[in-house]
Formats: sequence, structure tokens, C-alpha cells
Amino acid sequence: MKKQDKVLAVQELTEKLKTAKSVVIADYRGLKVSQISDLRNAVKKAGGEIMVVKNTLVTRALTEAKLPIPQDALKGPTAITLSFEDEIAPIKAIQNYIKLNALPAFKAGIWNNAIITAADLEKLAGLPQKNELIAKLLGQLSAPMQNLLYVLTANQQKLVFVLSQLKGVNN
Repeated sequence: MKKQDKVLAVQELTEKLKTAKSVVIADYRGLKVSQISDLRNAVKKAGGEIMVVKNTLVTRALTEAKLPIPQDALKGPTAITLSFEDEIAPIKAIQNYIKLNALPAFKAGIWNNAIITAADLEKLAGLPQKNELIAKLLGQLSAPMQNLLYVLTANQQKLVFVLSQLKGVNN
């Protein structure tokens, strides 16, 4: 790679890192080209982007983006996943792919300008989807109102039931 190409690659990666909500660093060793392509498609559907970049270029881009540099993770073959829409969805996509193929392996990540471990990434991948969490929250918020409505209408329902029983006895 020529020096000018490297400079452009670092600039492009720096801009993407600045807009990314989360970053995952993984070891893609052992994946075939078709598998990497499948993984890229899965991550893209989840609102992210996966790239294979030289470790030195990643280090420079992280420095320019003023993000922490996980030095231990930037050894060996490295694939970088950037999340642009939902912070967790691309991580889940990678975790699902790992369950099916046992590859790639999480190395580290960057979340809220802090380095997180592979174990932390697995925990994040286990969280429910954003829409599911919102639905649960709305259910929890609406439950007291539904219970109040039930209590307020229970006496009226009992009265109607008693009156209908009395009507049946009188006939």
C-alpha cells in the first residue's frame, strides 16, 4: 500500500470512528472469504460495517479520533466492526454468527470512549433488542393504570352479574 493510500485510509477510518456508536475488534482468522462476506452482510443489515484493516492504520485512526487504543487487541488479523445506528445490533449479529460458525473471536471493543473486554461484548450481545426493551417499559408503565381500571369497573361488573342472577331467579 502506498503512503498516500494509507493516509486516505486512515482519514476515512477516522471519520467513521468519530460517528460510530460502538466499535468491536475481532480476530477473523480461520474464516473463508465467503464466510467473511456473509458476516459483512449480517452486520450491514444490523446497521453496522465490518472492515479488515491493518493494525497500524487502526491505531493511527483511533489516535486521530481521540479514542482509547486497546493495544493487546491490535495484534494478529483484525476485523473492525463499527455500529452507526444501534450500538448493540451489530454486536448481536457477530455473536449470532459466532454461535453458528465458532468464528470470529471477539478481542475487545470501545463503548462510550472506554475499552471493553470480549466478555463485556458477549454480555452486550445477550441484551434484548431496543424495541423489546421499549415494549417492556411501556408494559410496566401501563400496568398500574390497567389495574386501576379493573378495580374501578369490578363493582359495576358484580352489580350487573347479581342483577342478571336475580332476573333468572324471578323468571
